[in-house]
Amino acid sequence: MLHYVRRGSGEPLVLVHGFLGSKDIFAGVAERLEQQYDVISVELPGHGDSAVEKEAYSVYDYADAVIDVLKHEGIEEVNWLGHSLGGYITLAVLETKRFPIKRAILAYSSASPDDEEAKKKRNEQAQNIEANGVDTFVDQVIENFFAKSAAQEAIDVARNIA
Repeated sequence: MLHYVRRGSGEPLVLVHGFLGSKDIFAGVAERLEQQYDVISVELPGHGDSAVEKEAYSVYDYADAVIDVLKHEGIEEVNWLGHSLGGYITLAVLETKRFPIKRAILAYSSASPDDEEAKKKRNEQAQNIEANGVDTFVDQVIENFFAKSAAQEAIDVARNIA
């Protein structure tokens, strides 16, 4: 089962991070959300403290892993916030009606399918990680995830999480 943290009270809200993330990417907002919501912050396989249990994962596999956590916690309907890759996982749940979602939030994600250029870029990134390791990849790309005016501290936090 995925590593996760559950805090707060109110309607359930699951937070699903993106590629190179963990539950900690939500640290800046989770504390405020916990004042109104029962927040479940998950860590996808291979991220944070969640183990990799198989060779490859699809967004549907990730969705099922998150749903396993929700079922384990006795949740029957949930608000779902998906950041980047987490948004694609959210869409996979909605598309297949795998689990009742009350509200869905896509943060830095899109309901549109990736075009050929985006798919090519993702494949190149995977090859880069295989060839050079994740640390080198993170050092090469992490600053691209931020505005030019972003605080170095925020970039460093994201680098450490990745």
